[in-house]
Amino acid sequence: MAEGFSGDDAKIYIGGQGDLATESNWQEVGGIEEIGEFGITYASNSYQTKGDKNTAVVKGAKEATTLDLTLIRDTLDPGQADLQDALDDSCDYNFKIELNDVNCAGGSGATGGNIKFKAKVMSYTVNPADILRSSTSLGINTKYWIETPRTNGAT
Repeated sequence: MAEGFSGDDAKIYIGGQGDLATESNWQEVGGIEEIGEFGITYASNSYQTKGDKNTAVVKGAKEATTLDLTLIRDTLDPGQADLQDALDDSCDYNFKIELNDVNCAGGSGATGGNIKFKAKVMSYTVNPADILRSSTSLGINTKYWIETPRTNGAT
């Protein structure tokens, strides 16, 4: 049976613009309240042939969804500052999400999975409601996607 894990300990980091696989200069983005759903999808292309009234579906191009983040606004947080700086840049930045998917029997050295990708910071907005929040959208570039599964470590 599959084991469920809480996403409460997930963390997101922003890096530079260099090679995603060798990025080592990660800055955690603080104040994360919500990490939206994201991933890889394929376009659905369809056509109908005359005479039989059937629709055929063809798998189209691969595309990544946009990742929306909700932040508790902190103008002193270096990760949030990096997001704001990246907003005015047209280049992709490296991002990493660390997942909290280590099971209790994982043993010492067990690690959670992580997902690394390149994305453009598409927006950074402020919501001055009861609690000051900011929202940002990351336009993920599908060509650069590295997923590392969790490990169980030594038991």
